[in-house]
Amino acid sequence: MEPRILEFINPNFWMELSAKIQIIKLAKKRFLNWPYVIMHLTFYKFPFVGLLKETRETVKITDFITFLLYIAGMEGVTNCPVEDYIEFTYLGKKIKIYGINKNGDIGASFLDYDFLDVSGKTVIDIGANIADSSINFYLKNAKKVIALEPFQYSYNYALQNIILNELSDKIILLKAGYGTDGIITIDDEGITNTGAQLILNPARTDQNNQKSQITTYSLKSLINTYCVNDDNLLLKMDCEGCEYNLLKENDEILARFERIQIEYHYGYSELEKKLENAGFVVNHTHPRKGYFLDHSPPNLMVGYLFAKRKKQP
Repeated sequence: MEPRILEFINPNFWMELSAKIQIIKLAKKRFLNWPYVIMHLTFYKFPFVGLLKETRETVKITDFITFLLYIAGMEGVTNCPVEDYIEFTYLGKKIKIYGINKNGDIGASFLDYDFLDVSGKTVIDIGANIADSSINFYLKNAKKVIALEPFQYSYNYALQNIILNELSDKIILLKAGYGTDGIITIDDEGITNTGAQLILNPARTDQNNQKSQITTYSLKSLINTYCVNDDNLLLKMDCEGCEYNLLKENDEILARFERIQIEYHYGYSELEKKLENAGFVVNHTHPRKGYFLDHSPPNLMVGYLFAKRKKQP
């Protein structure tokens, strides 16, 4: 898993100061005893008790995931690492998600996508993983989510979570990737992680790696197939390098999106230029450098890119 908001106190990673400040602000907003909460996080002292500011309810914080869901606004959070699921309630909606400890990314899925402002909108979720981000979009009142996940292991969890929470009418799940329309062969080794890449990785020399063929869709095909009558679409991308296929999309297709949020992995400059030329106001976070042997190439520059379509005169 790549370093994100989750690594606020993980000694193996250093984060930007702004991310640490964000965590403190969210804890301060959510908990009356926020200094106590931050102290226990800092020294990795679990479990501990948090006092919710709005309801004056005391809640047990058993781990990072529990904490992150509480500061994301969830209620009644229970994390069961042994059975690998979480349960919580949000605005009266009870949710259960499997695979969250092994393969999920709570920090990103429930805290990093407020920019998209999904209420009443259709979202294309490229890199849906176990559908945790797609479920969050549903909880934030998205009209519909088109979720793409190419890896069988993650796809199985995503399908289970969508069916379990009775969301098949809200989330359309595709075992597919993003790129040029067609069929490609990918490494599909069973257990994946949130950093799994769509491309065949030459760094993996084991010829016995499991391969599978998947369909890849361009944005044009996704829109024409699943969103032809939807206006002001939203796009979320976290696909470990496939985001640069966006450079091949024409401006008319990109103009169908009201907002776009991309986790970039090899720098932002080309993506930023492309979206600005397509009529978007674009901002980005400062890139974090990293080296991940499972990626090709392994030298990463990771961050978020935020694009908002300019209003027409």
